[in-house]
Amino acid sequence: MATEGGDEPPLVDVERFIDLHRICKRPSTYTGEGFDASNPPCWNMLRILLVGAGGLGCEALHCLALTGFEDVHVIDMDTIDLTNLNRQFLFRDKDIGRPKADVAADFINRKCPWMRVTPHFGRIEHKGDDFYRQFHLVILGLDSIHARQWLCRKYASLRTPLVDDVTGEITWEGAVPLIDGGTEGFKGSARHIQFGKGACIDCAMYLYPPRTAVPFCTLENVPRAPEHCVLYVKEKLWGDLKPFDGSALDGDNADHIDWIAERAQARQAQFKIPGDITFRFTQGVVKNVVAAVGFTNAMIASMCVNEAFKLATGIAKPFDNYMFYDGGKGICCYTQSLWPNSECESCQLRSIKVSKRVNSRQLMDTELVSERPTLLHVGDIVNMRFLLPDPVGMVSTMLPSTHPLASSLAGVTETPIFDHLTKVSRDVGSSTWQKLSVLEISGGVLKDQSFRYLVAWSD
Repeated sequence: MATEGGDEPPLVDVERFIDLHRICKRPSTYTGEGFDASNPPCWNMLRILLVGAGGLGCEALHCLALTGFEDVHVIDMDTIDLTNLNRQFLFRDKDIGRPKADVAADFINRKCPWMRVTPHFGRIEHKGDDFYRQFHLVILGLDSIHARQWLCRKYASLRTPLVDDVTGEITWEGAVPLIDGGTEGFKGSARHIQFGKGACIDCAMYLYPPRTAVPFCTLENVPRAPEHCVLYVKEKLWGDLKPFDGSALDGDNADHIDWIAERAQARQAQFKIPGDITFRFTQGVVKNVVAAVGFTNAMIASMCVNEAFKLATGIAKPFDNYMFYDGGKGICCYTQSLWPNSECESCQLRSIKVSKRVNSRQLMDTELVSERPTLLHVGDIVNMRFLLPDPVGMVSTMLPSTHPLASSLAGVTETPIFDHLTKVSRDVGSSTWQKLSVLEISGGVLKDQSFRYLVAWSD
């Protein structure tokens, strides 16, 4: 982020952000560990990733700009629809059909010249590790539990494990904090995810019970779920095509529900979305839609950016819990501490004891298959990588013996793992990894899942 000529970037504009600059020079009982009032932080030097440019994302961009953050990337896979305009205030009628990320970035870059927003139009799964490694902080403004899980697992996998030479204790380096916001009607939540210090998304999936209603955040131009297909037909096609002589939609009329279900199934097939759109399912979606509320988005987004500012400056301790707001029952809030789940597949390590004489195929077909009997089977295709002694200590792909490339991998897969690690390791000066190593398996039949193990070597 150096300026032209290689100079360091300037301090946050003191004149524009004089109020924030002042509190960053004033120590108090609220300041976090390591805060130094004599050396004010330059929070404009952080690079932030904002995931989602919808209701929450637009409000978050607004708050980030008015807090002095300068380098923000925003990623979103959706395009703008007329129904977005009542609450996604960065968009106008002329923008309908354009990517949300592009329009949001253009608006902020034009109105806030001190800020540089870089848009990315597409799915989060299409970005590689190098893209996600460049950020210091991530804010999630998503309406998808699956997308939250994917990003949580991605950032959990990008951490670097370290083993203490004396104690053998595993610590992690490069853990990027995530700030997650979510809204549904008059309800909202915010949380700060610190890997190793609190619960990750997968640790606390009980916070996301099965929905009794469908959040109507947008008429998806790129639908991801069967609900989106039903909503598209209900909110778009019903008004455009005016079936049944233009009569009003009746959620208890079987003919009306059948009409919607038939067209939703066609849209589902067009976008290759799994799941069954039945009469009962369609009727449930039609009769249980929760509207998105703009001011709930604004409040939750401001909470998320407030946490980002605290993390960036150390001016106050970031929250270490989960905050839930319910504006539908008067105005009430509660907070809840979330502890990591020792069995969590994303942020925790399972321990296995492995002989120094075992090879990759034996490890796969015995230890790993028995650990994952519902996922892995003898001869499955998976990728196996050791993160200790170093991230490239060993990389191999397990293939069935009938696979054409299986013979070309025999030299690695049939050699004792420990011998191969000793040969290729750059960390030969340390003996710690010879007692404890970190193994990661992914890919193949696991698809987008990955699992890590703490391997204890035995003679």
